Amino acid sequence: MMSRGHACGMWILAAILVGCFLAVLPTAPAHWRRYELMFYVLGLLFPLLGLLSLNSERGRELRLQWRIIRSERKEIRQEMRRRKDLEKHRENLRKRNALRE
Repeated sequence: MMSRGHACGMWILAAILVGCFLAVLPTAPAHWRRYELMFYVLGLLFPLLGLLSLNSERGRELRLQWRIIRSERKEIRQEMRRRKDLEKHRENLRKRNALRE
């Protein structure tokens, strides 16, 4: 949804990342073996990096560009719909004129 220009897509992704972070947080290993510690740190690090990338300046610019593209697509769809309706109206007028003659 975020790539289509919807702002709620970013909030959904942020909620998923926060949920992942909170799910890993209470699972601290008791004896802190090396591989357990590595997985724990990675489990905390990746959601934080995802949130950081969402909040970065480039991420904000990208979301702004997606919003602009979304509004342009909406305008194009409206214009195409208007042209299609106009063409239907013209065709109906041609049929009426042909029936009158």
